[in-house]
Amino acid sequence: MYKLFFRSWIAHWGPHVSVTSRQTFLLGRPGDSYARQYWTKFTVAERDGALVGVYHLEDGFLHAIHVAVNHLGTGVGRLMMSDAERRGARRLEVREFNDRARQFYLRRGWVELYNEPGSELGSPCVTITMGLDRPSE
Repeated sequence: MYKLFFRSWIAHWGPHVSVTSRQTFLLGRPGDSYARQYWTKFTVAERDGALVGVYHLEDGFLHAIHVAVNHLGTGVGRLMMSDAERRGARRLEVREFNDRARQFYLRRGWVELYNEPGSELGSPCVTITMGLDRPSE
C-alpha cells in the first residue's frame, strides 16, 4: 500500500508542486503515516493477487482513492468508484491541477460545489469539493 500511495503522489501531484514540496514528500513520506493510521478503513482492489487500488470512505466522505499507476485506464477506478458510491460516497476533495481525476468524477455525475485555496506540502493549490446527489446505483 505504501508503494501505491508513493507512486500515485509522484505521478499525480509531483509535477504540480515545487521542488521543495517534492523533497518534503520524499523525506517525510506522508502517505506512509496516512496508510498506517487508516489501513483498517481502506477498501482494496486486487488483480491476480496484486494490490491495484484502494479507497477510504467514511461517513459519506471519500477521503482517498488511488489506482496503481500501471493500472490507470483499466477500469479499476471505475469499479472502485461504483463500489464507493453504492456504499454512500457523496463528497470528496480533488486538487484543481488533477484534471484527470476531476474529469473522471464529472463524467460520473459528480459536481463541483466550491473551491478553497490551500497548499500541497507548501505549494499553493486549489482544492475543489465535489458532491454527488444522485441515488446510489
